[in-house]
Amino acid sequence: MFFVLPIKINRTFKSFPYATIILILINVIVYFGTAADLTNITQIFGFTFSKYAWFSWFTSLFLHGSFFHLLWNMYFLWLFGSLLEDVLGKLGYLSIYFSGGLFACLLHSVMVSLFISSLSDLPLIGASGAIAALLGVFAIRFYKNKITMAYFILFFFFIRWGTFAISSLAGLSLWLGRELLAGLIQLLGEVSNIANWAHIGGFIFGMVLAKFVNLEDEATLEYLSEEAAHWGKLGLHSGAISRYEEILKKDPSNLDVLRNLAKSYALANLKEKAISNYQKVFEVMLKLNQREEASKAYEDFYLQYPDYVFDPKLQFLLASLCDGKGKLDLALDAYLKLIKSYPQSLEAEKALLRMGDVYLKKGNVLEAIEAYEKFIQSYPASEWYSLVEEKLKNLKNP
Repeated sequence: MFFVLPIKINRTFKSFPYATIILILINVIVYFGTAADLTNITQIFGFTFSKYAWFSWFTSLFLHGSFFHLLWNMYFLWLFGSLLEDVLGKLGYLSIYFSGGLFACLLHSVMVSLFISSLSDLPLIGASGAIAALLGVFAIRFYKNKITMAYFILFFFFIRWGTFAISSLAGLSLWLGRELLAGLIQLLGEVSNIANWAHIGGFIFGMVLAKFVNLEDEATLEYLSEEAAHWGKLGLHSGAISRYEEILKKDPSNLDVLRNLAKSYALANLKEKAISNYQKVFEVMLKLNQREEASKAYEDFYLQYPDYVFDPKLQFLLASLCDGKGKLDLALDAYLKLIKSYPQSLEAEKALLRMGDVYLKKGNVLEAIEAYEKFIQSYPASEWYSLVEEKLKNLKNP
């Protein structure tokens, strides 16, 4: 005897899987509510190809033939479904669950009508077809995640048990292989009350759907991000850079990756590439009006290159962002660098005016007066000259 059971997946969900919990509760309630008269109920609400009713594919998903049948299915639903719900969202998750259950019923019907007539009057019940669809999606979306498997071997006096780890794609592909073997044996005349072709149909549906909606690419990007973060924590920034660059080939507009790549370039002492990428990050964030994120990214940049000055327009925008987000010291420094680097620019003129305003926010009246007086001296033809004169007058003669 050889027995294998998945017991752990090296991933945890971030949001609570309410949909999975509700599905489990409904299945449990229905089981205990129908157990006393299960035979008659399955004749009406189970999916029977020869007595097809339009609703029976749906109702059959909530009926189970025994407590062990229920327990087995709910265990798999919780183990794999809770993680899928986390990445697919509740609506997408439930859509796959029920559409996979429908496809499982349809393939079961085709195989029964063509090859396994002995099962034509046997109602199909259980959530396993729908759960198999989730397993098919899981195999693609989490293809590299490890599943810890417990095993038990009994062969005469030889007994062994323990655990081993295997990738989701490999482990679930083995599960599919076992179902295909059992299904082929059914086609050869082996009598069985297990709906292997429903399992096969659900699993194939899930895999095809996952490929169609590019969940494999989504998984690859996630794995590359995790690897990049891992190399970064180890201080191996070249490894992180290669992963981030690979992600951007597939998803060039990913701002988080652009920002992390810029930071990795800086940490790897690749100044020109770091500055170029930071500038791209700022420009995209400002275009998308992500002002809070842009100010945080500028803080990252400032820690690496405190003396660097961008072109006047971008430097002024970044300084203004910091000003607006209450990062007043950072704003003052950014304005001051702009004024020193581009004293004849319109942005420098505005920066000096803003510096006086920032000093007032900080309660530094003398510094504000000094900034406004410098503005009067430096920009006598400014359109804001009268405004600054009025500010000075009010500060000196409150």
